[in-house]
Amino acid sequence: MSKNAKIILILVLVALVGGLAGLSWYYANLPDHLSQHETIILGQSDLVPGSTAALRVAVRDSRDAAPLVGAIVNVRLQAPDGAIAASYDGQTDDLGTADVTLAVPDGDQTDYTLVIETQSTLGDDRIERPITLSRDYRILLTTDKPLYQPGQIIHLRALALSTYDRVHRPRLLPPRRRGARQSERCLLLRQAGG
Repeated sequence: MSKNAKIILILVLVALVGGLAGLSWYYANLPDHLSQHETIILGQSDLVPGSTAALRVAVRDSRDAAPLVGAIVNVRLQAPDGAIAASYDGQTDDLGTADVTLAVPDGDQTDYTLVIETQSTLGDDRIERPITLSRDYRILLTTDKPLYQPGQIIHLRALALSTYDRVHRPRLLPPRRRGARQSERCLLLRQAGG
């Protein structure tokens, strides 16, 4: 082996050992270089339009899970066009949490983004989560008699209730008139209305 090859081999080995030592030092000291500020969001991703949403934002030290008292919390419900539909500004309490309430807009828009920004002496966080606004209804369908004879008109009533508000405010359905027949002579269904 020539003298130049030995020098190159020694330089490669020194570079390899130095690189491994540098990586070991970096990973051993990695917790010292990371932000200790940690944000935890507790809440739902599906909200009901026209309701009040409740979230809990917890801010803590990631090293020992100690609560960060007095951290600044900003929460925004943002529409796809960037308009802010609802917002909350506050600080964490003695437990490192903030109880956030937002008035959910009552409209046709269904896709929003929840933007949470927190800031403390240990750092800051920004979290974005998709939020869906949707309504849910239960429908009760009743007839005026339990049993019908062939050829009789069946009268049906439908009542749609919101499953959210539980105050049994009926959802008004547009009246319709429709009919269904089993054969030429037998009418199965006729629905009254405009």
